[in-house]
Amino acid sequence: MTAAAALVALLTAPALAQESLSTRLLLAEDARVLSLETHALLGEGLKSPEAKVRAQAVRAAGRFETPSLLNDIMPLLTDSDPDVRRWASIATANSARLFTMPAIDELIRVMGTAKPADWGFYAAALGRIAMATPDQFRRVEQTLAAVLPAPALGAQVVPARARAASARDVAQVEGAARGLESLTRISGKVAPLGDDAKARLYVVVETPDARGATTFARARRLALQALRNARMVDGGLARAASRDADDEVRRLAVAAAGAPVTADAPATMPAADRDAVLAAGLKDVEPRVRYEAVRGWGRHLQVTDCQPVLRAVNDPSAHVALAAIDLLGAGCGATPVSPLLQKEAEALPPSGFTWHRAAHAIVSLAKASPADVRTLLPRFVGHATWQVRVYAARAAGATGAAEALVRLGGDSSDNVRQAALEELARLKRPEALSVAYDALTRPDYQLVMTAARALAAETERPKAAKALSIALLRLTLEGKDTSRDPRVAILTTLAEIGSTSDVDAVTPFVSDWDARVADTAAKAITKWTSRPTEPTPRPRPTQPPDLAVLAKARTQRLRITMARGGVFDLRLLPDEAPATVARVAELAAKGHYNGLTFHRVEPTFVLQGGSPGANEFMGDGPYMRDEPGVAHNRGTIGTSTRGRDTGDAQIFVNLIDSPRLDHAYTVFAVVERGMDVADTVLEGDVMAKVEFVDAPRR
Repeated sequence: MTAAAALVALLTAPALAQESLSTRLLLAEDARVLSLETHALLGEGLKSPEAKVRAQAVRAAGRFETPSLLNDIMPLLTDSDPDVRRWASIATANSARLFTMPAIDELIRVMGTAKPADWGFYAAALGRIAMATPDQFRRVEQTLAAVLPAPALGAQVVPARARAASARDVAQVEGAARGLESLTRISGKVAPLGDDAKARLYVVVETPDARGATTFARARRLALQALRNARMVDGGLARAASRDADDEVRRLAVAAAGAPVTADAPATMPAADRDAVLAAGLKDVEPRVRYEAVRGWGRHLQVTDCQPVLRAVNDPSAHVALAAIDLLGAGCGATPVSPLLQKEAEALPPSGFTWHRAAHAIVSLAKASPADVRTLLPRFVGHATWQVRVYAARAAGATGAAEALVRLGGDSSDNVRQAALEELARLKRPEALSVAYDALTRPDYQLVMTAARALAAETERPKAAKALSIALLRLTLEGKDTSRDPRVAILTTLAEIGSTSDVDAVTPFVSDWDARVADTAAKAITKWTSRPTEPTPRPRPTQPPDLAVLAKARTQRLRITMARGGVFDLRLLPDEAPATVARVAELAAKGHYNGLTFHRVEPTFVLQGGSPGANEFMGDGPYMRDEPGVAHNRGTIGTSTRGRDTGDAQIFVNLIDSPRLDHAYTVFAVVERGMDVADTVLEGDVMAKVEFVDAPRR
């Protein structure tokens, strides 16, 4: 049965026929099959007398991301309900693909008479549409910039509050800034940002008023990000922003000053301004700002003045200190770093949570002074904590210690094996092949991917092709959606080393349930035979979400209790991301997340965790559909993917505002309490328990 037929059967089943229109819309949206029946169902929802149902229907229509639904969506831009109008604006931008002008025209038209709050989300949607021509870019830019405060004649700037004093105007200013941030990021190569828009964004960033500093904080963040996208942050603006009352504005200023300088991204500020902003950032009270500052200092000034980096090794923030230790791997000018790094590495505890400084130090020592690593490395190779052994593999790779890498290549942890194999392959060591063959038999998908890539170097091609084909069949029989990446990696290597003798083994995968696997298999056969082979994927019916758990999600909080101490509570968003909330809540109720880790920690980006394999590629089996719509502001919780609609129930915590993730990744919750705990999470920290608790009384 095809996915379309399965959906029709599901939506027309006697039991479901009695379900509410809302439930049927949700199931149709989650299935993502735009059949005639689905189109009719969406039309019924869009005309519902209930605003909540209309909002749901237009949200669902937008998530199909097809211009064929634009004419159904755009009339709801002027709906009587504000939530319907908001989702209609999001859906319009989602659907304006290869059909941009009608969407641009309609959004600008309704903006002409919109209330400020509505104008703000129309503006945000308008900036997300990919511009096809410089004229389109300029028209949208001018529409968005027109509501921003203009520089005063005869003066450098005028406070933004002088032109946007009311709370309603805040929505306009923020919406315009958000739209310009998207415009410069998505369509920045179509045309440069104009001088008027640039000047107005400068005014927004430089708002000095204390009350305005709070009210317009997010607008200033977005304005500064738009200017960074356009590479228009000069020294004066960076200095002003580095003194801002808002932590995130200061962080963005320091990040702009410390950004890499390349031929494609030339410097936008004089060295004196850059150095002053970085120096101020090193003294900032906010750890995220200091983290950006020490990395920027390492990038630009460490060679001539290493003292700030050395001082940062003792920063009270573990994240800042670890960044400084990492930087010392590049040396410290005339100052020897080996004694300090040796001391840190020698302090490796036999077990527990405090391994990070020593693990980072051994890798930096391997880079800065390889000879000094030899006597220390065995302690790390044999350590009880597998994450320490991963760092041992990196240190061994930096020093070319093949014997240690081979030992780690047979480790009990697949993550350690993967790190060791990656280093052996990078060093082009012959031992990589034997480790790779063994790795193909392991359950971890990331390890199998690394093994498949490593075997591209095998000279005995028939031997490698046979091993790869066996691994491909094994993973396919597991039947997991999340096997896509390793199966594609295997087929990619097979295409390189295989021959016509492998056609029979690969032919079944031309009709795989996964379209990418089928396409990769078809390309391999085409390459071997020189005869065009078309993929014929046979998608499986999607697994519908269990909506019964949504009631609990509305009335309770999801609490994450960390093994090192501290909790943070999540307020779930079932109206914005119902299928995601249902999936995460169901897994949490089963204890799925208990004992799992945060395996990825980027202090000025995200925490990511909830993988049973503690890596990017090992998640819960069936893929989840994306449900984007909520902005990725600091403290929001999202689901990770490796492509559209490939969520595997891993979660991430936004540690900063990340507008580049908006409308690409689902936000399904918000940290309601305990963001300070999230800020201190380190790599490998364990979620001891993830459970529902009663919401606090108000």
